[in-house]
This record gives sequence, structure tokens and C-alpha cells, in this order.
Amino acid sequence: MNMNAQIIHNDHEYEATLKRLDEIFDAQPGTQEFSELELLSFLVSKYEKEKFELPKADPVGLIKFKMFQLDLAPGDLNNKIGNRHTIWKILNYRIPVSRKAAILLSNQLDIPVELLLRPYKLKKTSKGQKYKMESPRKTGMSLTSGYPVVKYSKQVKKKKLSGKG
Repeated sequence: MNMNAQIIHNDHEYEATLKRLDEIFDAQPGTQEFSELELLSFLVSKYEKEKFELPKADPVGLIKFKMFQLDLAPGDLNNKIGNRHTIWKILNYRIPVSRKAAILLSNQLDIPVELLLRPYKLKKTSKGQKYKMESPRKTGMSLTSGYPVVKYSKQVKKKKLSGKG
């Protein structure tokens, strides 16, 4: 038994802890090795969360970051989530990532679906239309569903009518 558990500060300590976890993986509940297993698992989880956590970027930022890492062009996503216009609109903040697109992108880019379905601000289109994603909290939707609500609103400019017939 080796109960020298310490906070993990670097990759060398992380690898050593993972090796020890492999050695005691089959420990039985109630034993000292099982207590060590629980403690080391907690320490590894804490280290991984701090070291490998994805940035708090919006979904489009995450998609672009992963595309850069994987050396993908927008055209490489065409077959997965739609035609090139759909891809362009998503990557340029014109339309939100749909549930279907989020699932497909999650599989292709290895990004958790819940991160792709985060609410984010969209740009106005050239036609004066605006898409807005609202948080499930604001809409009264179940928070456990994880799906954003997309509302569409069209800005209409009123024309002044002249009194001339």
C-alpha cells in the first residue's frame, strides 16, 4: 500500500498518479487501497479539469478553434451539417448552431454537445433581420433539456405616407 497522495502539480506527477491508479484499479470497497483509489481519482480529476478544460468561448469560437487544430476548412464540414451557405452563416454568427448540427459537429470535432448549444449573440443580417438565441432560463424552458430557444424577429421600418394622392 502506498498512501503518499499529494496534489498534482505537473505532467510527471500526473503520469505517476495514473500509473498508481492502474495498479489499484480493482481495489475492493472498505480497504485502504480503495480509499487511496478514491483520493487519487479525485486528484486526477481536479488536475485534468484545471489543465484540460475547454475555454469559455462561444460555440462558433470553439468550432473555429477545433477546425484550426484539425486543419479543417469550412468545406470539410459541408457533408455533416448542410450546404456551404449554412456553414458560412454559422461561422459568421448569422444563424445559431441547431441541435442536429451540434450533434454532428460534436462527433466530427470532438466538442461536447452542451458547449455547442450554449446561447451566444448573433449578428444582424443585411436584410435587417435579426436572430437571437435566448437562454432556457429566460424562456421558462427546462434547464435539463440543454436546448436553446431561437426566436426570429424582423425589424420593420415604417414608411411615412405622404398626404398627396
